[in-house]
Amino acid sequence: MGDTEHVDAYVAELQQRYHLRGVAVVVIRDGAIVVESGQGVAGPSGEPVTADTPFRIGSTSKQLTGLLIQQLIAEGALTHATTIGEALPWFGGGSARLSTITVEQLLAHFSGLSTRAGLEQWGAGGGIVPNRSRLLCERSTRLI
Repeated sequence: MGDTEHVDAYVAELQQRYHLRGVAVVVIRDGAIVVESGQGVAGPSGEPVTADTPFRIGSTSKQLTGLLIQQLIAEGALTHATTIGEALPWFGGGSARLSTITVEQLLAHFSGLSTRAGLEQWGAGGGIVPNRSRLLCERSTRLI
């Protein structure tokens, strides 16, 4: 059984166990996508889930993001004073405002960014960023 079949079987088992209507999965190994799939349906429309189907996850990402950032700080890859411009030079399109925001400001929610900042660029509300998993793969290898 290949990577994709193994992951799809595992996800199908979890989907049934936890009564999940739809699941998108992307597995990145050594900076390359090795599995990219979707199972089930996306909402009441019944449209099939793909690896690029957007999901609203609300505030659950805050805990995961905080944990990952603290791990990077413990490893010495970041500090609380690291700016977005230093850590992610590709982010913000050269905006001086974005590039000077620090990790501490982001974690404490006093960066000054509105709750709607970035929605167009990152696919919520307006247009959907094509092939999000490839974008994630490309971006994730630059920081770590």
